[in-house]
Amino acid sequence: MSEFVRESEASTLLRLAAEAGELPRDAAARRTHILRGLLKLVGGRDAACMEVRPAAGMVAVPGSLLTVDMPEDALRRVRPTLYEAQPVDPGMPAMLARPEPLLTLPRPRVVADPLWYRSDDFEQVRRPSGVDETLYSKLNLPDGTIFCTGIQRELNDRPFGDRECRIMDLFNRHCGTLYYVPPEPPAQADTRLSSLAPRLRSVVTELLGGSAEKQVALKLGLSRHTVHEYVKAIYRELGVNSRGELMAMFVANRAAAADAPQPAKPSAQASR
Repeated sequence: MSEFVRESEASTLLRLAAEAGELPRDAAARRTHILRGLLKLVGGRDAACMEVRPAAGMVAVPGSLLTVDMPEDALRRVRPTLYEAQPVDPGMPAMLARPEPLLTLPRPRVVADPLWYRSDDFEQVRRPSGVDETLYSKLNLPDGTIFCTGIQRELNDRPFGDRECRIMDLFNRHCGTLYYVPPEPPAQADTRLSSLAPRLRSVVTELLGGSAEKQVALKLGLSRHTVHEYVKAIYRELGVNSRGELMAMFVANRAAAADAPQPAKPSAQASR
């Protein structure tokens, strides 16, 4: 996709991904760092991200809302919109209704001007907060939630265009796994994972933690070529084609373990 973005922009995105991968295993820290970098690159006053569970409608998963450079008075107006859908951001239903698992669109391609400027959200939240045009983005995470971002520009600022969409899409398409930090691997791994050689299991642990192959090589004292060959062997043995599929399999394994019936504890009377 280098023909769609400037070389300097692509380099900035790669650096941003590397910086996020070096951060601790903390989704909030990584997301905030990524959001701040993307905000600077595409231009805007502030940005916000959150997770949404499809079955729960248009409200944010509790505790998932993060904002960057959003004034406190604007944040007070935004919180009810995102956590209670009061009033409803007219862009959210339109984005969530789209079937694409990954999508970045400027506001006019999500919500037409008449609906946007007559909405309660614009009158009660955006206009008083001094913002207007929004760049929407959504990405399906391996755990089944939808990761939504919105970058906003001030009133009377120019609208977002194709360049900004391409930048966001490029990062999310190739580095979107950095938004997701899976739980620590359980003590008893899935049979397929435990069947791997110890060195391959170490590489899997680092990959699930969000490390890039370069960081895996440094942490395990291996060459980048060796790590790359290990990753190909891991994908081949586990039957996956990408880190996203590896994470999805890991999340599914955890969910299955959590849903499995637990052995009944002996009653006090039976133990006598």
